[in-house]
Amino acid sequence: QLERSCPEQAELPWRQQGTEDIAEWIRRSGGYISPSLVIDTGPLGRGIFATAPIAQGEAIVSVPVDLIIKEGDHPCSTVEKLRQELLLGECSFYWPYLRSMQHVAVDIPNAWGSDELVLLDGLPSEGWRKHTGLYQGDCPQVTGGPPIDDAFAMRALMLYVSRSGPLGMQPYFDLFNHG
Repeated sequence: QLERSCPEQAELPWRQQGTEDIAEWIRRSGGYISPSLVIDTGPLGRGIFATAPIAQGEAIVSVPVDLIIKEGDHPCSTVEKLRQELLLGECSFYWPYLRSMQHVAVDIPNAWGSDELVLLDGLPSEGWRKHTGLYQGDCPQVTGGPPIDDAFAMRALMLYVSRSGPLGMQPYFDLFNHG
């Protein structure tokens, strides 16, 4: 792993404390994660799991809006923002969130190799290609930024397509529809 120097962001708490997990980051930032919830892996994959009963109406998660990765009104702007944060790595304000997704494989057809895509022959491609196709074509015009053709841009796009919610990239919430 590349060692980065982040002098202008030296005050970021996880830079002094070593590792900080996503739940600690959310709590320290004024959010709430029920002590009954954990991120784990089960038979259907990685997701949020309850370790104790949760009462009806009980608050289980609250994430401050400033921890959500969102930029502008167009998804392409958020994809570009996410790309920039991925490029910053541990120097990013969002590092505890980004680190929680660092080794997560995005298993959607857009990320498959050509041998795997053969399995989809005969299916309408507008269904499984519509999101990435739109972003790959539209994003450079919308953001004025680079096309989605480098590894960080593609990773940002895949994470956005597979994990974003209506407000953008929402830490912790993005795991509720998995596993």
